[in-house]
Amino acid sequence: MLMTILSCSTRKNNFSNRAYHTTTATYNVNFNGKEALKQGELDLEKKTVNNYTAILPVYYYPPKEEISAIFPVMDRVIEKSEKSISKHSMLIRGKEYNKTMDDVYLMMGKAYFHKQSYTQAQTIFNYMSHVYKGWSLQEESMIWNARTALRLKHYARAEELLNEIDAAIYKKKIKKLHLMYNAAAAE
Repeated sequence: MLMTILSCSTRKNNFSNRAYHTTTATYNVNFNGKEALKQGELDLEKKTVNNYTAILPVYYYPPKEEISAIFPVMDRVIEKSEKSISKHSMLIRGKEYNKTMDDVYLMMGKAYFHKQSYTQAQTIFNYMSHVYKGWSLQEESMIWNARTALRLKHYARAEELLNEIDAAIYKKKIKKLHLMYNAAAAE
C-alpha cells in the first residue's frame, strides 16, 4: 500500500494515479472546501436585508464592510482549492485527467466572487471555460462568469456570455442550470 501511494504521480496518466488523486481530492481537500463555502454562503444569506417597499434585487450584494466577517471562511475555501490544485491536478499537455478539478476551480471562483474580488473570479471562470470545455460544470462557470461581468459593469460581455449559455443549455433538461441562467439573465 505504501508503494502505491508513493508511486502516485500527477505527471503519469494511468488508472491508479487518476483514481488516487481523484479520490483523495474529493474526500479530503475538496470536501472541506465545499463545507467552508456552504458556511460562507449561509453567513452571506443571513446578512440579506430586504426592503419590501422597493423592487427586490435578484441577488443581494452587501457592502464590503458588512462581508468582512466571511473573509476568513472564503480564504479557507481558496486555500483548500489551491492545495487541491497543487497536489492533485493532473494537467498533462494541456488536458486535465483529474475529473474533480473543474469543481475545485468553480469553488475557488465562487469564493473570490463572494469576497467581491471580481477580477480574480473572472480570471478563474475564464480559465475554466477554456480548459474544461465539455466538462459538467462548464455552463455553471459561464453563468458565474456572466454574473461577475455584471458586477464589473461589463454589460456587453455579460450579454455575450448569457447568449452562449442559452445556446448551450437550451436542449438540456437540467433544472438547476435553467434556474441559474434565468436568475442571471434577470439580473
